[in-house]
Amino acid sequence: MLTAPAPAETLTAVVTTNPSQSPRAAPLDAGETHNGVATKAGSRAKARRLTGEGRLLIVEDEAVIRFVLRTEFERAGFTVTEAGCAAEAQVAVHESGPPWIGAFVDYLLPDLTGDEVIAQLRRVQPQLPAVLMSGQVDEAMERLARERGFEILHKPFSLERVRPVLAQMVGVHRSGERLP
Repeated sequence: MLTAPAPAETLTAVVTTNPSQSPRAAPLDAGETHNGVATKAGSRAKARRLTGEGRLLIVEDEAVIRFVLRTEFERAGFTVTEAGCAAEAQVAVHESGPPWIGAFVDYLLPDLTGDEVIAQLRRVQPQLPAVLMSGQVDEAMERLARERGFEILHKPFSLERVRPVLAQMVGVHRSGERLP
């Protein structure tokens, strides 16, 4: 379950109900679930905060998941770029600036699979630490992750699960290796 990083009882999320409509702000009350993202009030006070700096890329077609991750990462001090598909990720990764410290990539994207996106990103930045996010993890996907050096986050997941993965990603970026 992806837990919203809201200090209050309500999180405002960007929700697109129809692809032809523009996103609208919709409040999510504590305990409410929307698009697989569950909010949980008060969890931030108990959780250990990670702080850092650097650029993170989120490639996810679900706007609510991008919003929650981006909010958490920006509050921790990271610069975040979002992409809703592989094509947007390619544009983002070719932007000038310091190297990316990591990428969180959804497996089922509209135009490519997440492992294909990670491979494309690593053509530009070969040692890029990456996390593949998926609701359906099987033995073949786990083997692929081990072989290609990326972590898997099984959806739904909590921010408590994301934080240590991010901390490991930051450490891996500094060492120049890939995720184990």
